Amino acid sequence: MIQNAPYEQFVKSIAKSGVEILVQLTPLQASMIHMAIGVSGEAGELLDAIKKHAIYQKQLDLENVKEEAGDILFYLTGLLNDLGLTLNECLEANVDKLSRRYPERRYTNEAAIARADKASATDNHQIKTLELVEDDDLAEVVIEKVCQLNEPDCESCQ
Repeated sequence: MIQNAPYEQFVKSIAKSGVEILVQLTPLQASMIHMAIGVSGEAGELLDAIKKHAIYQKQLDLENVKEEAGDILFYLTGLLNDLGLTLNECLEANVDKLSRRYPERRYTNEAAIARADKASATDNHQIKTLELVEDDDLAEVVIEKVCQLNEPDCESCQ
């Protein structure tokens, strides 16, 4: 028999308590959690409808799919409202991201793996470093040091 008590104690010792979460929770955070859980729950219901069709070979219940998709949009829009974002802003950002990732406007495995829409790890830590350092000469030195720490084999810093 496997003894789980040490792991259970480990988890108990580092997990944030419900009381601490509740005390720190703002009304906005509570609303965001409610909306995000709603999106997740409704996505699970949509997935179940598709599973029944694809795995159990049942007829696809389009009315249920439409209902669940509407519920997802409800919760998603509520979350975006909480964040001060619009559906249109998110759609535009998605089109921009996918247009960079798939410049030929067609999915390929190679383009999906290359992720042209994502900055490299080096670019990311250079951007973060530049935000913290105002002196340009100092910024170059700091970027080089940060790059060497994060990516010792980085060709741009050698």
